[in-house]
Amino acid sequence: MTGESVYIILPSTAIGGVEKRLAGLFLYLADHGDDVRLVASKELVALLRQSREHAGIDRHDARIDAFEAGSDAFGALRVHLRQVFRAAPRGVFHYGLASPLRLHASRSRRTLYTIPNASLAQYNARGLVEVYGGILRATRVDVLDPSVFAELTSRFFWRRGSFSLTPGSYVDLELFRPAPAAEKRNLIVFCGLFSHEKQAPRLVECIPRLLALLDAAGFGDTKILMLGRDPEGGSVSRRVAELRNPRVEARFDPDPRPHLAAAKVFLSLQRSTNHPSKALLEAMACGCAPVVTDTRDSRLTAPESLAKYVPRDFTADDLLAPIVFLLRRSDQELNAHSSAMRAFLGEQFTLRAMASFYRAIYRQLRALPA
Repeated sequence: MTGESVYIILPSTAIGGVEKRLAGLFLYLADHGDDVRLVASKELVALLRQSREHAGIDRHDARIDAFEAGSDAFGALRVHLRQVFRAAPRGVFHYGLASPLRLHASRSRRTLYTIPNASLAQYNARGLVEVYGGILRATRVDVLDPSVFAELTSRFFWRRGSFSLTPGSYVDLELFRPAPAAEKRNLIVFCGLFSHEKQAPRLVECIPRLLALLDAAGFGDTKILMLGRDPEGGSVSRRVAELRNPRVEARFDPDPRPHLAAAKVFLSLQRSTNHPSKALLEAMACGCAPVVTDTRDSRLTAPESLAKYVPRDFTADDLLAPIVFLLRRSDQELNAHSSAMRAFLGEQFTLRAMASFYRAIYRQLRALPA
């Protein structure tokens, strides 16, 4: 390691899309000899080690600066970063999700702030202060969503040149693979945070009628599996349990691959946009046909040739037709669709392309005075 290492900083204690993406970036860069370190909570590092996608992180223990999150992960990270700044005053600091407004106490202007949110409307007034203050504190700003990028570059017009639009996310096509079509089951999977943004509560409301409609259509063996963390005090999981239907289950699983590989249908139902949902990419890589809400830039991740679209404010009746169409297909049609999805992902969503994008930004930041 040198005094100009890149420090990828993750504040959370759980794994979501941004954690998967940036931990994958760290692992790829470390494997290829780049001067990079990961600053993350011990809790998050433990979860990454349990994940098949990031299992290789054990090879790079010397590159991981782990801190004990305790009851205040943000406060613990802020204290830990003081040590990092003293040890590496010329480092490049990449803040993933957490705003550098209150975290970046270093004099270094070699800072990158990643904003992965699909909508600024998700923030309250305090959250917007954090985002806007982080933009002003950082030297470069990396935005995942095209609409958020347009909004921020318009609002901060005098700093337009400091913004970059991320080309997308990535999926490991070797790790995420489909089962043969003959082994796939009439299984519908939802995978993601059980939040209102991802519309898990709306989906639960639809499930009783959806199952009844599927029964009438001759698909009485269809099951629905909801995988994810429940941030609403467990309310979504409780509502699923209250259905008392063995064909519906809601739970967390750190490894969704077996379920995605065996399923025929994947539900990507976000309110703002489904681009570039990591869960959606993983499902497509597993040959799981997506049913997607018709929101903003979703077609950048799931073109209409590969996905079925439903209204954002969907009903059970809206979901029925595309699901029945996808369940009725022959093994030959399933295999052809799976191959087409994987070919598309291999062209558009590679870790190599994402790493190249970030390497270019890191080079620019290293060229600046510390």
